[in-house]
Amino acid sequence: MLNSAHVNHLPTCTIVTGADAFKKKEYEVPHAEKRSKDFEESWIGLNDYAKELHTNGLTLTLVVDPTVQADSSAFQRALEQDVGFIEWPQTELVQTEVNQIHPLAKETKIMFGIGRSDRHVAFPDFLDPLNKTTAWWMDEIKQLHFTANFDGVWLDMNEPANLGADKHRHSKWDRKQLAPLKCPLTGLNAHFDVPPYQTANVYQWGFENVLSTKTLCMLATTSRNKTRFYDTKNLYGLSQTIATQTAINYATAKRGLVVSRSTFPSSGHYAGHWIDGTIGRWEDLRTSLIAIQEFNMFGIPYVGSNVHTICNSDVADELCIRWQQLGAFQSLSRYHNGNIGAPYNPKVLEAIRQANLFRYQYLPYLYSLHFNASMKGGSVLRPVFFEFPDDKNTHDLGYQFMWGSAVMVVPAVYPGQNTVSGYLPTGAIWYSLRETEYGQLVQGGHQEFSARIDELPPVFLKGGTIISRQRPNTTTTASRMNPFEIIIALDANGMSPSGELYWDDGDSVVSNDDFKQHAYSHWTFSMNHANFENSSVLLTLTPTKIAVKSFSDFDNSSKVRKKIKGNYNLFLQCSYIFRKTLPSEV
Repeated sequence: MLNSAHVNHLPTCTIVTGADAFKKKEYEVPHAEKRSKDFEESWIGLNDYAKELHTNGLTLTLVVDPTVQADSSAFQRALEQDVGFIEWPQTELVQTEVNQIHPLAKETKIMFGIGRSDRHVAFPDFLDPLNKTTAWWMDEIKQLHFTANFDGVWLDMNEPANLGADKHRHSKWDRKQLAPLKCPLTGLNAHFDVPPYQTANVYQWGFENVLSTKTLCMLATTSRNKTRFYDTKNLYGLSQTIATQTAINYATAKRGLVVSRSTFPSSGHYAGHWIDGTIGRWEDLRTSLIAIQEFNMFGIPYVGSNVHTICNSDVADELCIRWQQLGAFQSLSRYHNGNIGAPYNPKVLEAIRQANLFRYQYLPYLYSLHFNASMKGGSVLRPVFFEFPDDKNTHDLGYQFMWGSAVMVVPAVYPGQNTVSGYLPTGAIWYSLRETEYGQLVQGGHQEFSARIDELPPVFLKGGTIISRQRPNTTTTASRMNPFEIIIALDANGMSPSGELYWDDGDSVVSNDDFKQHAYSHWTFSMNHANFENSSVLLTLTPTKIAVKSFSDFDNSSKVRKKIKGNYNLFLQCSYIFRKTLPSEV
């Protein structure tokens, strides 16, 4: 969660928050015991908070757990609508000491666990073949949207996580007054939780652990008693993600953000993922960078780690800045500073501002990468060897990466670095995008690059490419109002540079995943510099589809051609081309 005290100083788009954010005076929760009921109707001040954010061009994403508290109004509505829950397979196995204390659950086989609520919680079964669970979830999300005009949902604890199973309890959320879930660990039904051959995770976390540790009993049933939880557990996050994406579109009539902690193959079609479990160490910074590249390989390009921003010492300041610099290039860049309210020192604040303004400046390029990945598949932040598979020097460059096919980033990921070792493939030519050496030609091969704490990490643009950008502002809402620019990186070998730009309103739902019917604009860029020796090149902008008002000056059939004359280097910048003010000379 980004502390609101810092919002006015940094480029920020979305505020991610849970119930604890509303304990401050101006957005006070009237009953503290309701702090973790996701679908309560009494979150006083939440809608006012959403309105305040929207007025400032920000959006609001709520953190939502999948569980529903026993005896809550949402639980009662679920029972009335015959919603499917994860259940005990037989009545005689039901944990009566739990079910009997909750009046609504006495006659059910629902399996209860412990969540962040003060009472036991049930786990909706999103694999319900009757789709009643999804229908109920859609209604609950829409009702919550009436309470707070939020824009997205952040799915947490959906492995699913149970904070009390057998003798294992989560220390932070220990509810000693609640009986833990007790799974059969001996006898005829024990083989689900204690199989003959334990999993690697059981060995990793200790021999006293079993498969149900921190989750539900493996013998539980899903899909209306047709399948075992043992077989479907890994699908829980995916099934909830699909239901939530449908619910967000239904509740907001917009393409709202959905991010899930638990994922499975194909999750990237419905949601993004954040890499949890990092605790603010240099090791976590490095491993998160590897994980982000891996998740792009898994088909989940909208991904990022927690960007740790707890900066309260010289050592922490350095790590904080390096994490911010890396986070600026993550598709999902989430600041994670808990409830720490201390202001940043000026050095940290300026470094964070510098990194994020660079991110916002190149969002049109990043947005185009994601648009392309949504339509055709593929990665956004990718390993270097994806672009240069025949160059063996790229095969073990784990800590530098590509932004699409055009931009190379070499971040600092170790303490005390003033330079970083990097490799620029010699099969291409490269230009620096950092302000201090902007547009300078950089030689390929292994070399050391400047990486002081007060400057951006080394960022390079590959020759033969054309990318788009905008003058940045403090929100994407404001940035989108600015004219576009393109940067043309010529290739010294005579190859014509090319690129593209995808753009839409950022909100409209792609109905039935049919991009042919979706209102978006697509431009392709190309430059012919065959007459390079005569200092004359021809830039061609071709609209393949125009559906955004800011591009209405050009129709679908026309091309914009401009001959650029005069003295120029290999690296060109053409500003404001979409406002018909293409300069005659660069």
